[in-house]
Amino acid sequence: MSNVDMSTYKTLFLSSAHDFVENLRRNLKLLNKNPQNKTFSYEVFRCAHSLKGQSLAMGHKTTAALSFLLESIFREIHEGRMSYPSSLYVTLTHTVDQLDSSLQSIQINDKEIDLTESISLLNQALPMKHNS
Repeated sequence: MSNVDMSTYKTLFLSSAHDFVENLRRNLKLLNKNPQNKTFSYEVFRCAHSLKGQSLAMGHKTTAALSFLLESIFREIHEGRMSYPSSLYVTLTHTVDQLDSSLQSIQINDKEIDLTESISLLNQALPMKHNS
């Protein structure tokens, strides 16, 4: 693929990824106020899932890995195997901030930031079957 093609894909990726991040922020705030609302938890799941797929397609593996963990937590919630962990609200919002920072770094420097700490924190929040 030529550089022109990749720059077009990068622009489209970053535009939609920033929309997903803003949607994640908005729905986490709404969910924290109303933890039983399935619409908000599903929207977090959907955005994390979409961000994961797009990040993988663009080769941003650590951003995809962090998005996958966020997606996994909210899949568990959506499927009724886990309750929304309001005690993790700060960790979840920090995760979204880290995703946003990684996207900004991709935009400016063409590389992701180190997301190891956020990945570790979210791994701890998942039921044991996902931590292996």
